[in-house]
Amino acid sequence: RSDATRCPPDLEADQENLTTWLRQAIRVGNIGGLMEAGFPRYVWYRDGHRVFEGRLTNQIKGEYKGYPITSDEVPTEFQELG
Repeated sequence: RSDATRCPPDLEADQENLTTWLRQAIRVGNIGGLMEAGFPRYVWYRDGHRVFEGRLTNQIKGEYKGYPITSDEVPTEFQELG
């Protein structure tokens, strides 16, 4: 989408680390929305001062689109992401 938030340039080539973040977030329960084919619709992860939201884009492959969000966009139940 033309209005989609772009991945931060410092992370674009770091797929291995991003996959680790995604797995950690799911493992500790930083998830929301419906489960689709065993994958949560949304996932949240904090990396230092940045919070990222991942949105499921392919439920067959378990692929996500991740993007930074502002603190006021973080769901209340995940304000204390670790």
